[in-house]
Amino acid sequence: TFNCQAGPLPGLTFDSIPVLGGRGGTVPLQVAALNPTYEDLELRFLVDEKIENWIEIHNWMVSTQSAKNYGGADGKVDGPIKALSDATLMIISSAMNPIVQIDFHNCFPKSLSGIDFDSATSDSEPVVATATFAYQGYNITVLP
Repeated sequence: TFNCQAGPLPGLTFDSIPVLGGRGGTVPLQVAALNPTYEDLELRFLVDEKIENWIEIHNWMVSTQSAKNYGGADGKVDGPIKALSDATLMIISSAMNPIVQIDFHNCFPKSLSGIDFDSATSDSEPVVATATFAYQGYNITVLP
């Protein structure tokens, strides 16, 4: 819905934990730590004519910082946790058919680029912005 123009599939890394192994515990081994680290999702998108999609991300960012209570004695959670959202990125073929679906979990925007207005140009180049999102993880589904 945001007319995404470009963005990489973010990478993922695990820290390693050294463990002594082998006979007599003299051979160091490395095992993957339990928690992966995901790279940020950075998407370049076309800004619509009324700047509505840019404003929507802007307002989402502002709303994550406007909460006063991050959790109280009653167990209710206000604030950034409420601002998390799942997101889906569809990769399409050259025939415009979806071929891969990537579901990002618990996303929130970390940054939003400014918009460069230029009335001196005679070309009708589309206005493009970049948004960067953090998230908890993602699943990849290859579509039939």
